[in-house]
Amino acid sequence: MKNFPKKLFIQKSEFTNQLTILKCQNLIFMNHKSILNVTKGSIFIMANTPNQGYVYILKSGEIAIDSVFQFQNKSINFYTAGDTFGYVSAVTKNPHSSTLTAVTDCLIIKLGIDNFFDYLKKNPDTYLKILTKLSEKLQIFIDHIDPFKTTSLVKTEEPEKILDNVKSYILNNQIRLACFSLSKYIRTDFYKEKNKIKLDLAKKELQNLDTRYSIPSYLEYTDDEEFLIKKNDIIFVENEKEDDFFYRVQAGSVKISKLLNGKEIILGICTKGEFFGEMAILNKRFRSATATAFEDSKIRRFTSSSLLEKSDKDLLFEIFRLISRRLWFAYHRVFMLKVTDPNVKLYIQLQMLIADEITKTEIQEIKDKYIFRFSLNELLKMVDSDNIDSEKISEFLGDKNLSFHNGQLVVKDKSLLNSKVDIIKKKQIRLMKQIIL
Repeated sequence: MKNFPKKLFIQKSEFTNQLTILKCQNLIFMNHKSILNVTKGSIFIMANTPNQGYVYILKSGEIAIDSVFQFQNKSINFYTAGDTFGYVSAVTKNPHSSTLTAVTDCLIIKLGIDNFFDYLKKNPDTYLKILTKLSEKLQIFIDHIDPFKTTSLVKTEEPEKILDNVKSYILNNQIRLACFSLSKYIRTDFYKEKNKIKLDLAKKELQNLDTRYSIPSYLEYTDDEEFLIKKNDIIFVENEKEDDFFYRVQAGSVKISKLLNGKEIILGICTKGEFFGEMAILNKRFRSATATAFEDSKIRRFTSSSLLEKSDKDLLFEIFRLISRRLWFAYHRVFMLKVTDPNVKLYIQLQMLIADEITKTEIQEIKDKYIFRFSLNELLKMVDSDNIDSEKISEFLGDKNLSFHNGQLVVKDKSLLNSKVDIIKKKQIRLMKQIIL
């Protein structure tokens, strides 16, 4: 077999012959699993091929990850014994994003997504470990979106980081966000002591903006409480210290955004059933984005401990699907950073939004028409092009497959859009060099 190092060669072993290996890791599966022997040099998974709903656990050996993205931390470019992979494509129902090649002979456990979550429910430590590694990778992509971030890997970030936002919020006439940020800085006990001069200046600035401002009462609820918020109410702000809470939208929707070059860019809109804010508690870092009510909404708050103690498999799956979707979304957003044509950015963003809608459903609906409850201007904010001249996006605006009216964006035929965007993306990839994160 060594004469064909680039060919895929996988041997299936009988489950009973490998039972002792599985027992040592407390992995005893009864159906729909297999153990794969992958020889050194074999291509195990090809990029852009579909995932039929499987997750893989590398029991032994090493696998190289070949992607348009390569990481400065070399260890992230490889899977080693104990690593789990394939869940992002399995959960999001998107093709594999990378080609995986065996560096050594490997022993791999292949299991269906349902069995994977059954195992995680019984092994909460493993569940949190995988979530943490996934969120750390996601954080690298998020940090790369902001090229001016210099402390992205430092847990004890400067307390004054939250003040960096205030000037931008004031210039953008987002006074509530400015007041919220100032109040959080004044009230919070950070890892490092606050600068006394800046603390006094923050107090004076808050008085100048609003002498009666106070942190909203809905933030004083305890774990597992539901609370109602009005449109534009603030849940947390970028660079705020983590507070061990994350949230789920019970009704309504929540906008997730961040500042880039002093302007707000929208990372996404979380709707009913979706979680947000999980990054801070998994990585114990400052908040990487701002969450505000996109409309009147009902929110439920969780901690990591309450999630594992009180949640069923379906809820654990939703958390995994959330972070997997975010990683997939961030992957494409960083890809768009390398694109200069705003028409291309808008098309890719629309395709991402449709793919995101599909992953939110248990069964993929076969439908052509998609209606999004946001305006063209909000779509432009998502690609950091809200102040662009309309002539520069004439191709997009003139597309008869799209319509913009009454604060809604309509895609008339998803298939036509996908065909157009796939051609655009292939052209961009040919022009693009490898991206180092």
